[in-house]
Amino acid sequence: MKRFILPFFTLMSIMSTAQNLSPTVSISAPGSADNFTGGYTFAYATSGTPWNGSLISFGGFANQYDTQISAAYNGSNISFRTRNGDFSVWNSWNELATKGANDFTGKQTIMGNVGIGTLTPSEKLTVFGNHENSTILLHSSGDGGNSSANLSFWASEPQETYTGVGIGNNVRNYFNGQKFPRINTNTGGSYMRLLENQINFNLVSNTDERKIIATLTRDKFEVSGQLSSLANSNEGGVLILENSTKTSSNIARKWAIYNMTGGYGNSLQFWNYSNDGTMYGSRLKLSDDGNMALYGKFEAKEVKVTLTPTADFVFDENYKLPKLDEVEKHIKEKKHLPEIASAAQMEKEGVNIGEFQIKLLQKIEELTLYTIEQNKQLKKLQENNNKLAQEIKELKAITK
Repeated sequence: MKRFILPFFTLMSIMSTAQNLSPTVSISAPGSADNFTGGYTFAYATSGTPWNGSLISFGGFANQYDTQISAAYNGSNISFRTRNGDFSVWNSWNELATKGANDFTGKQTIMGNVGIGTLTPSEKLTVFGNHENSTILLHSSGDGGNSSANLSFWASEPQETYTGVGIGNNVRNYFNGQKFPRINTNTGGSYMRLLENQINFNLVSNTDERKIIATLTRDKFEVSGQLSSLANSNEGGVLILENSTKTSSNIARKWAIYNMTGGYGNSLQFWNYSNDGTMYGSRLKLSDDGNMALYGKFEAKEVKVTLTPTADFVFDENYKLPKLDEVEKHIKEKKHLPEIASAAQMEKEGVNIGEFQIKLLQKIEELTLYTIEQNKQLKKLQENNNKLAQEIKELKAITK
């Protein structure tokens, strides 16, 4: 049964101008309401009316297009229906809204503002209430296999800010002295609090464990946990950092961190972009295998390179130390030390710092061995010189 809102004076106008009505004491036989025309009576619901109470039937064209109004004798309900004379059938009963509680069935159209708790609604839906009940609840009963769902909106937070508003999934603002309780206590929920210069995002488990996941203020966004960006593309998820004051064409207004694949290579890459788009590209690449590429200069107070083995093999007794004349020959022909890349090769292929440092250490250790050997030879020469000097001194003494 549908419900309609119809002004009382409109009903009275219809009744007064339709026709003269004849009274009947009562009707109760099944179907007798369908045959009752041009009068008024007390109709029992058994006759085909929705209520036990007064029944008025009036119309034209030999009562083929009558209208019937049925009112409950206790004053709680009133309904109407019309007869379609073209097909000699009665249309269904429709209940009218009253001052008491009303159940509406079917499509209802209201061309204007609706007020709950106020006589002067300013919006399409205006709800007035106190700190505890200024709420709206949307409820889904579920389908048996799935739990019910509850979406709530509130305009106050008792025991909290009172001026805060929010929206909750299975969470309301306040109930029975508890702030932000779950509506269905068998499931968890979440809610967002819209405060003055701040927004809070909250989770509630099915055991009522609560956690603030994120807080947004005027100048920062704080996350309690992981921050994730997911995209199904070669660029992948991205984190963007932007400074609107950097507007020149040769500086980066925006930096983006991508988790890339495909033609970009499997890597984490740092890209920057100028304001006018003339400057952009990858500046740092961290490959999934641990390799790193920096497209620019690198400056540091300290760099530690770990690489094994080292160059200590030079000091092994079985190490074959290159002869100096061979080294000299190689330098004259190649213009660089043996086992060290040429300048042209370094410019073309770059330098592996770890390996290069070990090669340099190898040459230093070789140079150390050469120096030790030369020191031995110098000592031997010095000893020989001292011996010759002593012999000369002794010869001079004999010849005197």
